[in-house]
Amino acid sequence: MKGTGGRVKPTGLRTLAFCALAFGGLLLGFKMIRFGMDYWFDFKNEWYFWRAYHMTMTTQSSIHISESVWSQPTNGSLFCFVITAPLHHEKRVPAVSRTWLKRCDHGEIFTSSQEGLDENIPYRTLFQHLDDSYDALFWKSKLAIQYSYSYMQISPEFDWYMKADDDSYVIVENLKAFLATLDPSQPYYLGFRLRPHVDHGYNSGGAGYVLSRKAVEIFSTQLFTNFSICPFNIYEDVGIGKCLEEVNVYPHDTRDSEGRQMFNLFTPGKMIRQADLEAEGQEKWFYDGYLNAGFKAISPDSISFHHVSPDMMDTFEAALYHIRVRQK
Repeated sequence: MKGTGGRVKPTGLRTLAFCALAFGGLLLGFKMIRFGMDYWFDFKNEWYFWRAYHMTMTTQSSIHISESVWSQPTNGSLFCFVITAPLHHEKRVPAVSRTWLKRCDHGEIFTSSQEGLDENIPYRTLFQHLDDSYDALFWKSKLAIQYSYSYMQISPEFDWYMKADDDSYVIVENLKAFLATLDPSQPYYLGFRLRPHVDHGYNSGGAGYVLSRKAVEIFSTQLFTNFSICPFNIYEDVGIGKCLEEVNVYPHDTRDSEGRQMFNLFTPGKMIRQADLEAEGQEKWFYDGYLNAGFKAISPDSISFHHVSPDMMDTFEAALYHIRVRQK
């Protein structure tokens, strides 16, 4: 009589094999989904930007445009846009709105939501499909430049386009006086020049940079969709500078007749105390540097300052526009 021994039935083997394959397939599927999501939402990936751009353009009706924007002209000398995030809606955005921004021919704040903002502030929720982290700042600037030039309610009919941060302060009258000496039909790229990363230098994002109508046209038509020459950069201002360098648009010398900076990377106090800059080793980054110490470092024709708190913006506003110095 034949014994059955300890053999496993064939049906048991098939079940075991099926379970192993099913588990392996499920694990592989999860990994592929995770890979796809990481790829799709990776800030450094151009598809992340194209997804956000496509959603922005196809859902323009969902972009909120405040009442204050609609009263502004769609052509003129100077269009200014300030890039911000909801974190700064409470303090920085109102300070920018009540001080220098209103002196641009058309000035707007680009953000991602309406949170905490009233209709008297000129804002647009342009970035609702982009992340609010620092890592996405390059994409925000790229979208803002293209949108400002190409889409409704703004136009390609301004002579100059200025990008500023929400802690920048701009003396618009001085900016307009400087721009009046230049031809906007030429590709100008203006600001505070920095040295590293880009052969011909690049302009600081914090001090604000200005593009002529021609430069914005070149950016919009030659750079915006060409990721081979205008790829993602973790540093927004470096990235914009590298993109423009690819089409031979370089930073212009914006110093005054005595070599003093007019676009400034710091507050006046920090410029006066140049020992602070030397101690921090920051001067090695400057393309031109500060030639003077103390109050002589500040040009009478200064255009912008950076790292300006809301309180300091109000101080600038009071000193420049509300206090009269009587002559002897």
